[in-house]
Amino acid sequence: MEKSNRLPFEAILSIVIMLIMASMAFDGIFVQGLPMKALKYPLFCFAVVFVTSSIEIVRAVRKQKTMGVGEQAKPVHHNLRNYGITTAMLVAYVILMWIFGFIISSVMLTVAFTWYFKVNRLVVVNTAAAVVLIIIYYVFSNALYIFLPKGLLYKLIF
Repeated sequence: MEKSNRLPFEAILSIVIMLIMASMAFDGIFVQGLPMKALKYPLFCFAVVFVTSSIEIVRAVRKQKTMGVGEQAKPVHHNLRNYGITTAMLVAYVILMWIFGFIISSVMLTVAFTWYFKVNRLVVVNTAAAVVLIIIYYVFSNALYIFLPKGLLYKLIF
């Protein structure tokens, strides 16, 4: 069986995203000459994207090596119903974030995803997600000085 030498689409997309983030970091450091304090968030984002993209590239290449010549991977959007529902959930998430803020809307999105896709251990997954979201909120606001949306409800109450 002959293997394909073409780079998988997921790997190409990951490389493109890495290049975009690298160009943003390069622009901030060398072109605009921003101080390091202003570059904390872009560099943090670049590091996260670099690590996750590298993992995705390795995963995509390994997956391609295990496939035969005649086999093709199913596209990400092979189930249009799930694709549409996921897109609708993400649009609703953006709207809910404006109303309820980052933490509440993110927990609501996690609960909706886990319920719709019938994840095992619903309570454990959602509790862990809530804890991670609170940690993310804390890190962004206290370490990176990036203030995530608090929402209109917060402004009305406090």
